[in-house]
Amino acid sequence: MRNLFILSFLFSVFVSSCSAEQDKDIALLRKQVKINNEILDIKCMPSLFRMQSSASLVLVIKEKWSPEPPWKNIKMEDGTIVEIKIILTDEDNKEYTPSIIGSGGGGLIAKFRPEVPKSVKIKNISLKANKELTIEKIIWHNWTPE
Repeated sequence: MRNLFILSFLFSVFVSSCSAEQDKDIALLRKQVKINNEILDIKCMPSLFRMQSSASLVLVIKEKWSPEPPWKNIKMEDGTIVEIKIILTDEDNKEYTPSIIGSGGGGLIAKFRPEVPKSVKIKNISLKANKELTIEKIIWHNWTPE
């Protein structure tokens, strides 16, 4: 119960730090899936694109974890370091990988720097981890900082 309260609080802080009128969140996955050392491909139909000045991918992970410097991996509650691979593929088969991962929006947030150009249409998201993780939700988060 305490963890649910903390997640709710963190989510509300994250949402309030963005311009709520301009947010465009797209839920890509509303059911639990497992990721592991096999690539999980999620087809984006229709294609995703950046609607605001920034876009990121949020993965809500069921297991307890924390971001791990240098912000490319996560650390599980038992101390295990987990490497998560996230690849966005556009309609021209160009790939984009996050420059940093951290926590925000109630989950793991993958940020892309430089930003994925607004003209790019993402057709696929590939996920892989070196340890099995349960993903409860995936969100494409568009926002404009105030």
